[in-house]
Amino acid sequence: MTRKRLLLSFGFLAALLLAGYVTLRLTAPPRHRITQENIEAIRVGMSEDEVEAILGVPAGNYCSFECFYSYPAFARQEPTDLPGNKKEWVGEDNCIRVRFDDSGRVAAMRYGHVLGRVSEPFLTKLRRWLGM
Repeated sequence: MTRKRLLLSFGFLAALLLAGYVTLRLTAPPRHRITQENIEAIRVGMSEDEVEAILGVPAGNYCSFECFYSYPAFARQEPTDLPGNKKEWVGEDNCIRVRFDDSGRVAAMRYGHVLGRVSEPFLTKLRRWLGM
């Protein structure tokens, strides 16, 4: 009877760990490709669909923690404060703001970096520790 109880306990523990792992995977934010290399691949004249294909996700904040970021004023970048449809992608380390013209093509862009973390939720820390 003791061996049966021990096997049942191990089975329950394994099921509990598996359920926790699956829950963490299912609640994880979408995987993005907002990297410096991919941001540099974006060119004036691309459509929004092409930009989304390069970055892997629609416009939005995909930083897994509360963060602050900055767009330095580079001489070679065009201003994005002109009229037009503006969209922004924010990742763990990099960010880009794109202005689309009336035809839906990239007219200007400005990229920057995530400067720091304000806070990191417990589940995000747990995912980072587990390499998820």
